[in-house]
Amino acid sequence: MTRQMYLAAILSVVILALVALAVFAAFTPSAQAGPIQSTTGDPVPDPGEVVAAPAAPVGSQGPGLNASVDLAITKVYLGPKSEPGKHISFRVYYTNTSGTGTASPVTITDTLPVGTSYAGTVPGPTPSVTYVGGQAILVYDVGTLAGGGSGFFDIDTFISPTTAIGTSLVNTAQIAPGVLDSDPNAANNTATASTLVVGAELDITKTGPITVTAGDTMVYTISVANRGNQSAPNVVVTDLLPGGVTFVPPSNPSHTATAGGVITWSSGITVGTGTTYTIVFTATAPMSPSGSLLTNTVGVTQTSVNENDYTNNVDTFTTQIAGIPDLVVSKSDGGITAAAGQLITYTIFYTNAGTGAAFDVILTETVPANTTYAGGPTWTFVSGNTYVATIPVLPATPCCKYGQIQFIVRVDSLLPPGVNSVTNTVFIGDNGINGPDPTPLNNVASDSTPVTGTVDLRVTKTDGGAVGLPGGLITYTINFTNTGSKGATGVILTETLPANTTYYGGGWNLVNGVYVKAVGPVAGGGAGGQAQFVVQVNPTIPAGVTQTINTVVIDYDGFSGPDPTPGNNTASDTTPLAATP
Repeated sequence: MTRQMYLAAILSVVILALVALAVFAAFTPSAQAGPIQSTTGDPVPDPGEVVAAPAAPVGSQGPGLNASVDLAITKVYLGPKSEPGKHISFRVYYTNTSGTGTASPVTITDTLPVGTSYAGTVPGPTPSVTYVGGQAILVYDVGTLAGGGSGFFDIDTFISPTTAIGTSLVNTAQIAPGVLDSDPNAANNTATASTLVVGAELDITKTGPITVTAGDTMVYTISVANRGNQSAPNVVVTDLLPGGVTFVPPSNPSHTATAGGVITWSSGITVGTGTTYTIVFTATAPMSPSGSLLTNTVGVTQTSVNENDYTNNVDTFTTQIAGIPDLVVSKSDGGITAAAGQLITYTIFYTNAGTGAAFDVILTETVPANTTYAGGPTWTFVSGNTYVATIPVLPATPCCKYGQIQFIVRVDSLLPPGVNSVTNTVFIGDNGINGPDPTPLNNVASDSTPVTGTVDLRVTKTDGGAVGLPGGLITYTINFTNTGSKGATGVILTETLPANTTYYGGGWNLVNGVYVKAVGPVAGGGAGGQAQFVVQVNPTIPAGVTQTINTVVIDYDGFSGPDPTPGNNTASDTTPLAATP
C-alpha cells in the first residue's frame, strides 16, 4: 500500500465517525423542540404538559435510532352542549407506554367533523391547519416523547350555525412516531370522540280567513312547532295586527300584554321537541272598502337554545276585505204603448248597493211572448228565448249611481186574440264568491207594455145563383175573414130569416128572433172561415112576390177596439122566387 492510499483510508474512517456523532447529537432531547416535560411526578398533568419517563438504564435504545415504542392516544368530548353556532371542546390524551423507547419526532393528526371549524388549541402546541372539502385537518408536532411520557391538549371547535340539528359530529385523532421509530402496536394509535348536534327548531305559522266582510269578526290561529331535538323554554310570541284591526280578548291561552296593536304571549311557554304550541284569538275587521288587504305579521323568539334556521321564526298572513254585494235592477219601457210590428226599447238600470264588489255579474233577459229579439249592445244568445249580458266586476257604488243597458224587442205583426200587453222580465246575479245577496227581491224587475192591433172583420155571402121554388131549399154560403193585425175573440154571425122562408139548418141558434152562429176567435192577417145558412121557401108565395133578400152581419166582443171598416161587416144576397103554380 502506498502512503497516499493509507492516508485516504484513515481520512474515510474519521469522516464516518464525525457523521455518526452528528446524527446522535441531532436526536438527543436537548436538541428537540416539543412539549414541556415534567420530572416532578405530578399525577395530574396540565394541558400540553408531557410527563417524562424515568431515565433509561444504561444500554437502552436512544431516541430516533430505530427505537421500538408504543404510542397511544385517546379523545374525550368535553362539552358544552353541541348547539349550532356554539363552541365545543375535544381533549386529546397521548402517551408513550414503552418503558424504554423514546419516540421522536411524534406527530398527532386530528380531523375535525364536517360542519365545524378550528378555533384554537388550549394551551398546547399550535397545529398546522388545512381544509380539505371544508373539513379541518390539524397536524400537531409533539416532538420527543420518552417512554412512559404523556400529555394532553384541548381543541376549541366551532359548530357552524347551518350544521343540521341531529348531526353526529365525529372527531378522529391519530398519533404516529418518527420514520426511524417503530410502533408494533397500531391498535391504540387512533381514537375518536363524538357528540350529537342539539337544538330547537321553531317554526311559526298563522292562519285565518282568506276574505272577511268589513266590520266582521276574524278568528286567527298561531302555531309554533319545534322540529328540533331540544325543548325550547322561555318562548315569546308577538303578533303585529294590521291597522284598523281590533283585538277581542281573551285569547286562548291568555295573552300577556297588548300595546300599539302588538299582542304578546310570554308567560311560561315551553315548546317541547316534536310538539306544537297553539294560540287562538279573535279580532274585528275594520270598516274598509272592499278589496282592502289586512296583512298580519307574527314572530317567535327564544334565547335559551340555538337554532339552525331563524327565517321561519316569522310568518305573515293576509286577509282581504270582501264586503257583501247587494245587486239591484230595474227596467222601463218609457211608458209607451206599442202597436203590432212596433219596437219596444227596455232600458235596464243596475247597481251594487252593497259593501263589497260583485264578480261575474250576469243580466238575464227572456224575450216576451208575441215579440222577437231586435237588438241591444252586449247581449249574447244562450238558448230558446234567453239572452245574457255579462259584467266582469261591479264595485260597490254610492247611492243612486247606476249602470244601464238596453234590450230591444219587436212586437209581432199579428197578435193572437186577447193579447193586449207584453211583459218583459230581467234578472241580475253574480258568482256568489262574496256571499249571497242580502236582498234578493230586488234582483228581478219586470215591465208590462200595452200593445195594440186592429180587428178588421169582413163577411160575404152568396146563394150560388139559386132560384127559390115553392117548398124548395136555398143554401146561403157565408165567407168571413179578419184582415186586421190582431185576432178577434167572440166572433159571431147573425142572420135574419128572409121573408117567405123558414129556417132549415146550418147549425144556427134562434136568439131573440134572429139566428146566431159563433165562429170565433178569428186570427188576424186574413184568417177566417165559412158557414152555411139554409132556408126553405114557403109552399105558397104571395102573388106579386118575385124575390127574397138574406142579410148576414159579423161582429166580435170588441176587446181589441172597434173595427176600422165597419161597412164590410154586413153582406146581403137577393134570391129570385118562382111563382106558385
